[in-house]
Amino acid sequence: MNLLSIQIDGNQTAFRPGETVRGAIRWQYDDRPGQIDLRLIWFTEGPGPDDVGIVDSLATDDPSPADARSFQFRLPAGPFSYNGLSFRVRWALELLAPGRKD
Repeated sequence: MNLLSIQIDGNQTAFRPGETVRGAIRWQYDDRPGQIDLRLIWFTEGPGPDDVGIVDSLATDDPSPADARSFQFRLPAGPFSYNGLSFRVRWALELLAPGRKD
């Protein structure tokens, strides 16, 4: 069983620019995943080409098959989240095990 998970402290879902997002990441694999990457990103959605920006990241090189790590990211001043009729700007935490097909 392979598992990647993100837990944000207090299960908070809304943040203001300049605040700090804190939490923990966890993973469980049958063998060493090679690398675990957590990224703070913003992205656009709409009829045109989508844009993506990586604001900050935390890489765990050569992690054990199962572990947990705490994280914190200070949010930048922008871009602001936006939910309009023609496009949206959204923020996300993205947890990856690069090179894994699962």
